[in-house]
Amino acid sequence: MIQRIQGRALIACLLAVLGLLAIAAGVVSAGPGSPRRLSAAARIEGAHCSGSQAPAPALSRLCNHARVASSRHRGPHGQGPGIPATGAEAVVPSAATATPTSPPPPELESESAPISAGMEPPAPEPAPAPVPEAPETPEPGAPEATEPPSAPEVTESPETAPIASGTEPPSGPAPASNSIYWGAWIGEQLTGTQAPWDMGAVSKFEQMTKKPMSLIHFSAPFADCSSSPCSFHKFPSEEMQDIRQHGSIPFFSWASQSTPASVDEPEFQLADVIAGKYDSYIREFAEGAKEWGHPFFLRFNWEMNGNWFEWSEGVNGNQ
Repeated sequence: MIQRIQGRALIACLLAVLGLLAIAAGVVSAGPGSPRRLSAAARIEGAHCSGSQAPAPALSRLCNHARVASSRHRGPHGQGPGIPATGAEAVVPSAATATPTSPPPPELESESAPISAGMEPPAPEPAPAPVPEAPETPEPGAPEATEPPSAPEVTESPETAPIASGTEPPSGPAPASNSIYWGAWIGEQLTGTQAPWDMGAVSKFEQMTKKPMSLIHFSAPFADCSSSPCSFHKFPSEEMQDIRQHGSIPFFSWASQSTPASVDEPEFQLADVIAGKYDSYIREFAEGAKEWGHPFFLRFNWEMNGNWFEWSEGVNGNQ
């Protein structure tokens, strides 16, 4: 009988030691108040402390610890978490019954929070784009503020534009806009003598037209063959000068023919001019124009497409 009691006491001591080890292991691995520690205390209480027979003194102390831990976990009415314990026996409510605590939103976290090892620092957020301000709506009846009109740009005319250094100013007056040269070939119908041999014919013509002439037209052939030998006309310097003194420009028609005029003039064919028969005369005429030294218009052998002049193609042996 004594041996049986001693055997039970020994078993009870072993169980107590194992229970304490189990509780200690649960506290270390799961922390205070974990479900593992609470379930171990509940098993010890249910297995060895719920019988009618009083346990041994060592087992009695273990049962007391188990009841305290279990009662603190169940609370005063056995339905919820009890009063938190202090010290090594403090029990924290289990994950199943604890109120979850949500992490703070990202925008409320401090920018100076420490960064855990192995984590990359968060990338800086881009600066928000500036939002254009809405234009202010003027109050009804208030006058709108307007900027004064800017001064017009000054455009310099060619006459008043400054001349760059190193360039020569243009010579002569600038031609007037929308202007033309105009004139006439005045015959004998006004004074009985052609202009410019009678400049009175020019004045009378201008009185009729009420406009000064810019061009005065006259003509001359190569030679006068009314008598033999033929006499060749020189450059008309005097007539040119009379026209210039009047304020006009000479317009001279020069014909490779002789007078009296005839369609048949074998001495004045185009082939003779091309062959150089009259080169000395043409050169002398040109030298007279150079000596006079003023501009004039020259018209040579006009209306070549007809058949009424000695220089026209198809007449006078011209090809």
